[in-house]
Amino acid sequence: MNFIKDKKYLFLFLLFGICIFAYPMFSSGFQKIPGDFGDTRFVCYNLEHYFLFLNRVEPHTFFWDMGIFYPMANNAAFSDMHIGLALIYIPVRFFIHNQFTVFQITFLFACILNFLSFYLLLNKCFKYNDLSSSIGGFIFAFSVTRYAQAVHLQLMGQFPMIFGLYFLCKMFISEKMKDKYINAVLSAILFALQFWTAFYFSYFLVLICLIVFGVVLFSKNYRSELLNAIKINKHPIIILLFFTLILSVPLLIKYYIYIPRVNPNFNLMVSLCFKAFWYSWFNSVSYIDNIILPFTKNTDAEMSLSCGFVTMIIGLLGIYSLKKYRKLIFIVISIIVIVFTIKPIFILCYKLIPAFGSIRSNARIVLILLPIIAIGLAEFIKKYSNKKIILFFIILLICVEQIPNISHSKFTKSQNNQRVEQYKLKPQCKILLLDYTEKTNGQYDIDYETDAMWVALKYKIKTFNGYSGYIPQRPFIPAEGICYVKAK
Repeated sequence: MNFIKDKKYLFLFLLFGICIFAYPMFSSGFQKIPGDFGDTRFVCYNLEHYFLFLNRVEPHTFFWDMGIFYPMANNAAFSDMHIGLALIYIPVRFFIHNQFTVFQITFLFACILNFLSFYLLLNKCFKYNDLSSSIGGFIFAFSVTRYAQAVHLQLMGQFPMIFGLYFLCKMFISEKMKDKYINAVLSAILFALQFWTAFYFSYFLVLICLIVFGVVLFSKNYRSELLNAIKINKHPIIILLFFTLILSVPLLIKYYIYIPRVNPNFNLMVSLCFKAFWYSWFNSVSYIDNIILPFTKNTDAEMSLSCGFVTMIIGLLGIYSLKKYRKLIFIVISIIVIVFTIKPIFILCYKLIPAFGSIRSNARIVLILLPIIAIGLAEFIKKYSNKKIILFFIILLICVEQIPNISHSKFTKSQNNQRVEQYKLKPQCKILLLDYTEKTNGQYDIDYETDAMWVALKYKIKTFNGYSGYIPQRPFIPAEGICYVKAK
């Protein structure tokens, strides 16, 4: 009971966040699924592949081959690997037959782990109290920014990186060398797990570390602190880097093979990266923000760069109150914003920095800034904790601003079943080719491609169709052994 009393805000904000994110699921009797017919069904198929791989079910007996894009193999590395999410999905899947129910549970657990990881980081490493840590964790895990990206489950799985930062912090503050080594190894495992879960976050973490390191080197005070910390912890840091690299090598090799082909159309990728405009810094997903700032109503929800206009301002005020580090933080924020909003600079980085083009949309940069804003909010709450009435209304406004005006759920389980059940394949069908060219005038269609994936999954066969972050050019294959089916 004392623990619950001491952590009352943790449970309160966690419950509120779950209600916001799970409301479409709860209100529909767990029929509605976060996401759309394309990305969500792809991720769920990906997670099911790992479950079937462990159970040695054909055609999923090879880890790197998901049975799509026949005859191309090693296609699991065409996109994020989702391994951190699979660690949640697989144990639950042993007890629940319906893949999408397990997907919903995985989604919720990923959000909860995001909250708990950031709460732990704030509470134990930065020594914020329960209220400040809970506010920071809530914004990090359940803000409208995260809600707008809920169509991409891999973007919900940021918790390995945050847990990794927690152990990294413990590595620096531990007094015993043995504890430093243990925390270094744990941190390395989690950083590598993040890389195996979602490439974005690992890549963002590397970029932000390089930016911070570069800024620090130009400041005498910051530089001396950093170099001193590195000197004291040089051996644990070497261990950390070594294990992170070793654990990531298999995936690095796979990505290295496909990186030259991921973005063949330079102009298309640049245009995608500049879909978010200046007004995207004002939220298009928050119900309250749409009332305060009507011009945000028509902006693309997924292009939202803000966790709420008021919330972001309060977070920046909290950062400003960090007198010792505010200059460093604001310089870092400025560099990130400039690089991702000024086209010539972005193009230069695109050409010079390896894999920079994989970011695809500058709306994703908010996932770099979100932890910074969350820390700023925690600092603001701490600084003004004695002004209880004012603080109450500020926290209330922050919470209300995170209530979205959209639903992140674009389809239901029954809709997916209807699309899959309408196709009846013959027993001799070993490889599926779903032909939908008449339906789309020959254009590639994500929904039909994922239909084919789920039909193939049902009949335990491979498919010529497929969807992922990298779409390979279709090779010519002879008709023998392939089951041609017209889309319905």
